[in-house]
Amino acid sequence: MIFKPELLTPIKTLDLPLGGKNHASNSLSMVFELVKLLGVNNTEEDTTGEETLRALIKIKKSMQRINDIHPSSLGLHPAVYIYSRSGNFRVSCFHATIVFIEELSNNKKLNVFTQHRAEFENIIISSDVLIQQIVRKARQANKAVAPLVETIPNSV
Repeated sequence: MIFKPELLTPIKTLDLPLGGKNHASNSLSMVFELVKLLGVNNTEEDTTGEETLRALIKIKKSMQRINDIHPSSLGLHPAVYIYSRSGNFRVSCFHATIVFIEELSNNKKLNVFTQHRAEFENIIISSDVLIQQIVRKARQANKAVAPLVETIPNSV
């Protein structure tokens, strides 16, 4: 779900994967960070596999909520939420989108989001430079997640 459809560059279609290229150098660390962000990183050995199954289900539900054919999907387009205007995949925006939607879901504010979604997406589209500056200031993609989640929604 994260890496399908396959990302081919240069981008010639808007059918984009949520997670960029599956063979990129940062793909494994990006998925590991995703597991940590969703709070499913158990440090104890899972001898029965139950914790692993719960973690996989939570990740699947999160991805389905972002962009999938599942009825719970918000249909958030990767070109708007994750990729830069020039078509570059942004790890920080991938993680920020997941954290943002999880927070909305946990706080039962998905309906409020959907009511104001058009304005929110217009701000994201016009904030490419702001997003770039936030990520640059944080110096690491995983450190930019919290500032992105705090800054962009408060711009609405």
